[in-house]
Amino acid sequence: MQNDKKYYLCDEVTGQIKYKTSKLLKNKIDENQRFVLHFDVDLNSHYFNSKSNSIEERKTFPAGSWVGGEYVVNLPEKTMLLWQGERYTVNDGTAELMVDQPGQHQVILIHPHYYTETRYIENPEAD
Repeated sequence: MQNDKKYYLCDEVTGQIKYKTSKLLKNKIDENQRFVLHFDVDLNSHYFNSKSNSIEERKTFPAGSWVGGEYVVNLPEKTMLLWQGERYTVNDGTAELMVDQPGQHQVILIHPHYYTETRYIENPEAD
């Protein structure tokens, strides 16, 4: 009978799963990394949850809404935003993006526990 479990090298700080292997390696690992034994999963759709010490499926970001001329979306702490050629980190749980020009504007949302998402937002009130 084949063992369906694999070892995953996980980053305890970011939750990123670096790689998987069928046997435990004796390589030296960084201080904030650990091997976790788990059933075989796709690395792109899972992350390591250091609070529960388990490998979990990534989530999708919540939808945003328009408040006046701002696109407001609640995001997990340390979400990285790529907006108008700049990189921002969300530390307070909310992103407020002012859109006062017509047209579609790209924003990219990145967090290791969520699927990376590209959104195109357009202010219905911009002229």
